[in-house]
Amino acid sequence: MKKHAIVAALALATSVAFSSTASAETVRLGVGADNSTSAYTNVYGPALKKEAAKVGIRIEFVHGGSVVNLERLYNGEIDAALAQGDVAVDMAAADEEFAEAVAPLGAIGSESVLCAMKKTGRLTTWDAIVDDERPEKPFYVSAGSEGSGTRFTVNNVRRKVPNAESATRIYEPEKSTRAVKPTYDVGKELARLRSGRRDLVCEVMTPDPTRDKGFVHDVYIDDQLTFLTIDNDEVEKIRDKRGQNAYTIADATIGGNIAMVYFGKGDKVRTIHTPVSVYVNLDSIDGKTMEKLQAIVQNPDLLPPDSPAGLAALAYRSALNAVN
Repeated sequence: MKKHAIVAALALATSVAFSSTASAETVRLGVGADNSTSAYTNVYGPALKKEAAKVGIRIEFVHGGSVVNLERLYNGEIDAALAQGDVAVDMAAADEEFAEAVAPLGAIGSESVLCAMKKTGRLTTWDAIVDDERPEKPFYVSAGSEGSGTRFTVNNVRRKVPNAESATRIYEPEKSTRAVKPTYDVGKELARLRSGRRDLVCEVMTPDPTRDKGFVHDVYIDDQLTFLTIDNDEVEKIRDKRGQNAYTIADATIGGNIAMVYFGKGDKVRTIHTPVSVYVNLDSIDGKTMEKLQAIVQNPDLLPPDSPAGLAALAYRSALNAVN
């Protein structure tokens, strides 16, 4: 009798688990590249997936990037998307139908525009870029590969801030006429910066100042290099038709141990930030599903506090609080 009761209990538990799994709604979420370094794929996406499962939503990752994610969302190929705020603002400003359909549920993090410069180089202040007096030759800027979020953001700022585009030139390895086309490598670009072949090397990223390798670390410990301070009111005027800001000027933490960063005491540089937000298509998403996702997105404790994205988000909020 006891054996039959145990079997029945197991059968019931299995049935309930299967029923719960079967009834869970699937949401296709656009994340980042399928690699081990994308914060979208390895931090933001998993954090959303974990919390969504608790409210009956099963999230499936669809790999892409900000531009591709938003295009797929608008076309109905996915149900939600992680994307840079500036990309969404630009697309909404250019297309009224996109602006009506696609909306953010909230920001879950931020990415910083970090531009390395040579301390004794030709370009050491942002004023040199936006000044009415043009340089003898444009400042040469490395800004990621074609189609990257870094290239988009740097070009977007160049186009929309007065004088910036004419004062700068972007390195475009994809247009090389050499027999073997070069591929973009940020380490090699930093070497060219030290040699004077570049004036800036920029990355748009969620900085992890506690790592012992990577772009932020390599610039931070280099005696020849430092980060460019960008503090320009024109950047914060870039908005879509609904008044959504593409950028905020605030401090980014670029050095210090975990405790220093956590308490907002790390070394900082003032620069451009764009939010990392979750977007949905208002024409296609179920209202109840949207409410559940919005509650998850707006939870300030969504990200692991000891992750690079969590630390960056905390430092970003601290910087905004200091400004306000």
